[in-house]
Amino acid sequence: MSSPAAQAPSGPDPSGRCTAPYRPRHPERTVLYEVVQHHLESWLAERHAADDAPPWYVEEDFRRYLDCGLFCRGFARARCAACGHDFLLAYSCAARGICPSCGARHMAETAAHLVEHVFPQVPVRQWVVSLPKRLRYFVHRDAELAGHVLNVWLRALETRLRRCCPGAPAQARLGAMSFI
Repeated sequence: MSSPAAQAPSGPDPSGRCTAPYRPRHPERTVLYEVVQHHLESWLAERHAADDAPPWYVEEDFRRYLDCGLFCRGFARARCAACGHDFLLAYSCAARGICPSCGARHMAETAAHLVEHVFPQVPVRQWVVSLPKRLRYFVHRDAELAGHVLNVWLRALETRLRRCCPGAPAQARLGAMSFI
């Protein structure tokens, strides 16, 4: 037997009829959830015993992740405007650290905001920069160093783009939005 949420409509299509049913994501069935659920307490105890406790917000993110998307931890009742059918939505943790669902939602919301309200109506290119593993630790721990590395990369990128676009105006500049 399926839950009421599994039978509920996800909203109207352009003709006003309901589309595919809403399907809860069931995070408790994922490998990540099982690993965190089974090992969080022992990992925290081990870290505290070694005087290497994680920051409070790391522990909080893990604990919130264990409650994310579970109906037993709270839910809201919603109604489809097209057909009036009720369905349940489990509360989310809204964390950006460990939860893949909430992290993806934040990423999509941020991208939509940037495209709709921040970026001018010009062609945009996305670049993803990854540092060698041996350097990541140092850059992660030192915000000033991370800023310097980013500035070097942006200057190198702008220089390369200028060489590839000889007809570009001299006053043209590279605009950048970075998320570290």
